[in-house]
Amino acid sequence: MTTTFATDADIELAFAAAPSLLVPGEPGCHRQRERATALLLEDLARRWHRQEAARRGVNWRRHPLDPARLQPAQLTRCCVLKTLELLFDAARAASPEPDGFERNAARCREDYEAELLRVLQEGVRYDWNASGAVDAGDDVRPRRPVRLVRS
Repeated sequence: MTTTFATDADIELAFAAAPSLLVPGEPGCHRQRERATALLLEDLARRWHRQEAARRGVNWRRHPLDPARLQPAQLTRCCVLKTLELLFDAARAASPEPDGFERNAARCREDYEAELLRVLQEGVRYDWNASGAVDAGDDVRPRRPVRLVRS
């Protein structure tokens, strides 16, 4: 079973404010959503999981990011924005000159980056102890930089 952080209903809500590119239930939208989920997981692995695993003394190569241990609700907006970006990019590809699709894709890309940064700063909710839920043992607080001063 493929992990997904956004449902068709989430995409339909986003489409209410966007031009109708594809019908959310159509296979093309599913492919874009799956690709968006994969890209989101890559971003999380690269920008958060490796560093957090090292901080916890976990070998990230042996224990890679497990999508089932993430809380989907925290990542829904990221997944929707990335899906919209991919859909706008696909619509733009048919047009050689810059158009509204290109601008919308750029806006979705910026919004995705801002939302992902917010999630990273807030602290990714991840079930580190494999208890089936994010609990006190998982400590979701983000790591704060510490400045060491030599005396």
